[in-house]
Amino acid sequence: MHKSTMNLTNENSTQDITGVLAQVASDVVGELEMDKLLPKILKTAMDTLQAEVCSIYLRKGDKLECVAGEGFAQDVVGKKYNLGEGLTGTIGLKGEAYNIKSREERDILVKKGIFSGKYDNIQWGQDRKFRNLLALPLKIKNDKLTNEILGVIKVENKTHGDCFTDADEQLFKIIANVITLAIGNAKSHEKAERQSRIISNALADIAAGSVGAVHRNELLHTYFI
Repeated sequence: MHKSTMNLTNENSTQDITGVLAQVASDVVGELEMDKLLPKILKTAMDTLQAEVCSIYLRKGDKLECVAGEGFAQDVVGKKYNLGEGLTGTIGLKGEAYNIKSREERDILVKKGIFSGKYDNIQWGQDRKFRNLLALPLKIKNDKLTNEILGVIKVENKTHGDCFTDADEQLFKIIANVITLAIGNAKSHEKAERQSRIISNALADIAAGSVGAVHRNELLHTYFI
């Protein structure tokens, strides 16, 4: 547990959070392998916000898929929401943050049709009770300098205190920017790795003479011209 973070969240302090951000950055920035990055993000978010549960949903087409979960959220890994469906899909579509501080607030959102509880029967149960939730969009500037929503990150059930405070929310927003950058870098790295493998395979085919002259010319034009 980061001591500087504990002071910031518990005492609702306005102290400088440079040390917290430096720790978060050292934990996640620079890790380019997604399967190693996601567990680090979960641990960082849970430790920093003192949460019992954390989950990450990444956008894949018109859906959001839970790609990583810790605590009770482990059971929903692989589950999906359509954009605009339930709270997670709404955040993924509109890019709004939600700080639900009690079960009563959640019930209000259920009545409004915002909170669907689609996977409540999987994540929650007799010994697993929802208490509170803080959820944010993972937004990054794309090539057109407009906000692109990569996904959604959620922490649930504050372990120290009655709910996630406004100070927690502001801290989480800052941390989410670092997390989004790390995920964006990892996704770019994965794309570059895939392209590199395609080119390597094409070169191997050409070198082995396993493609005809016409196909060889097509490969050369596609990848090297």
